[in-house]
Order: sequence, then C-alpha cells, then structure tokens
Amino acid sequence: MPTPQSGTSELLDVLLEAGQINEEQYRLIETEHAKTGKTVEILLLERRIVDEELLTKARGTVLGMPYGDLVGKDIPGTVMNLIPRAAAETNKAIAFERDGEEIHVGLVDPRDPSAMQAIDFLGQTQNLHFKFF
Repeated sequence: MPTPQSGTSELLDVLLEAGQINEEQYRLIETEHAKTGKTVEILLLERRIVDEELLTKARGTVLGMPYGDLVGKDIPGTVMNLIPRAAAETNKAIAFERDGEEIHVGLVDPRDPSAMQAIDFLGQTQNLHFKFF
C-alpha cells in the first residue's frame, strides 16, 4: 500500500481506504501532482476517477466535517433567512435545517475558516449555534 504523505495524500488515503480508488490510481495521481503541481482534487476530477459528490464527501472526512446532501431538500424560508442573504453569498453558505437552537449550515468551501467565523459571529448575535456541513 502507498505510504501516506502529508497534505496532498490525505484525501487519497481516505479514498483508498473507502475503496473508491485503487493503489494504481493513487500512485498515478501522486505522480501527476508532483509533476504538474495541480491539486489532487483537480486531477481526480479531470481523469474522472471520482465525481464531485464523492470528492466532497471525502473532503468532509479529511476535515472531520459531516456531509450534507441538499439535493431535492425542501428548505423552509424561515431557516434559510437565519443567515442574511449578503452574508450567505459572501461566505458561500446556506442554512438548511434547524434543530432547536442548532442550525445546520452547508458551506461551498468548508476549508475556509473566515466563512465559519463570520457565520459563527452571526450566531452569537442571534443566540444560535451553527453546525457546519
């Protein structure tokens, strides 16, 4: 089995352990990444080894963040409006579910700490707790 390397290999490790890629694909992407400097995510998508949804789920695993599937989900306006439109657009976030005082928020880029900080700040002003997906 390929040996894990810091940073770029973490995503590949998750995909390999889940059986979504094989060792040959792992080595191929690692080699191309080293040669071209393209991100592992871009290479996986360009070569159609995984699709965007599977890649997003794997990213969530790497980040320790749950995956939320919003396709076909009916989101009440009262929940969506908990994050003002300007803040939602700026931070690429959407409130999609409320469970008591906990609001589930989907992020386009869960690696963006400034987006989470901005949304958390909004929560403090409204006495709400946000859980990110």
